[in-house]
Amino acid sequence: MPHQATADRARLPFYLLVCWIVLLPWPLGANRDWIWPWFSSALFVIAALAVWKSDLPARWHMAHPALRWALICLTMLALVDVLRILFASPGEATLWRVADAQAAALGALRSTTLCALVFTLMLLLSSRRRARWLMASVFVCGVVQALVALTITLGGLKVHWLGHNLGVSEFATGTFINRNHFAGMLELAGAAGFGLLASGLHATEPARDWREWLRRVGHALLGSRFAVRAGLAILVVALVMTRSRMGNAGFFAGLTIAGIAALVWWRPLPRILIWLLVSIVAVDLLVLGAWVGVDKLAERVAETRLMATTAEPPTVGIGLAPEAPETLTTPVEPDDAERWIVANAGLRVWRQQMWLGHGPGSFSVLFPAVKPESVRLFYQHAHNDYVQSLVERGLIGFGLQMIASLALLWAALQALRRRHDSLARGMALATIVAATAFGLHSFVDFNLQIAANQFWFQLCLMLGALAHVLPEPRPIESHAPGAASDAHA
Repeated sequence: MPHQATADRARLPFYLLVCWIVLLPWPLGANRDWIWPWFSSALFVIAALAVWKSDLPARWHMAHPALRWALICLTMLALVDVLRILFASPGEATLWRVADAQAAALGALRSTTLCALVFTLMLLLSSRRRARWLMASVFVCGVVQALVALTITLGGLKVHWLGHNLGVSEFATGTFINRNHFAGMLELAGAAGFGLLASGLHATEPARDWREWLRRVGHALLGSRFAVRAGLAILVVALVMTRSRMGNAGFFAGLTIAGIAALVWWRPLPRILIWLLVSIVAVDLLVLGAWVGVDKLAERVAETRLMATTAEPPTVGIGLAPEAPETLTTPVEPDDAERWIVANAGLRVWRQQMWLGHGPGSFSVLFPAVKPESVRLFYQHAHNDYVQSLVERGLIGFGLQMIASLALLWAALQALRRRHDSLARGMALATIVAATAFGLHSFVDFNLQIAANQFWFQLCLMLGALAHVLPEPRPIESHAPGAASDAHA
């Protein structure tokens, strides 16, 4: 009863947090310095409400040790960022020196917001219903974004949105400026959707005859999971239409790794989970993807040189300043080759201040000094999240970020192994898909510099650790309508 009373008291901040999560991607992925600080302010208010309405000591002691370690690492990272803007200035030749004081202040706000998000989720995710709400909010928001993108792209529409023109190219971008970042958002929404799909699966005895087998297949196709499965198909179609090579490769690699993890640790394994994984590749990618142009995605993978065309510059250098022209007609370096050239040059910048880096937001300030002659575009970001983290936060900050992420991934693997509960295992699989997808995508892009994607990614990483504190399902839950569809097909 005390736990239920505390949960009821914290209902308001939880639903405010859900609204915050759903709104994040819509204003250009919150990828403007005049947009995302407002979200940070709102989250601090929600966090304060969560502290007021929750039992803080109890939630801290209930949290998985990996989650506590992740929160400590992120708090240390935020503390370092804050101390740097308090005790250092751009002109000081010290370990605490920052290359751009204003960007460092924004970086401190971003890292503090990330810490507040982890802390708030730890306090508020206290029930199975809230876990489903959290995954569903990310998934449904992603599906609606995908539908908007498909409508604009296939309909040939042009929409003016917050000073940016949507629908000016053949690529799906949703309400994002860059199609690769839209692909990143779809990867995270797909991870949450796959977690939802897996959260209702239970292994049962094989069907006794063909009639029972058909009945189970019918439940699987028309039951409660059908809407989630259809939503995943929409996400995959939109992902293909972004023509983002690493976005597509990362997502399907994430599904593959999650499937292998389930085969190894989910016992007894619901056989239908494997069929669902196969169907996502066979039906969504090959059949539906062929309808919207998966062949064009394959052509992009096979290309060795690219020409910049109208509306394409943001792909190569969102990199480009906001005031940069929207069209380029001159040839550019091979896309992949130039990204590695920029990353290698960034590593030279990092070696100048290896331990604490040059401060958040410093890459765009320092890169021109080491910019190779073959690179003709302006790069605000490194197109490699690992390199940019090293340049801006050094080995110490990079290490803290990696420890936090790997700790949460380890907690997800433990949940998959130890929790005999399909919802907890579904949350763990969502974390595995998101971690794999972004872990690969971050080698060639900068999704973690985009506020909406960074905060959504942190949320998805948290799911596996939060699965450990979910209460056990009540007996009636395992016999709820649609449970028969969880059987072997």
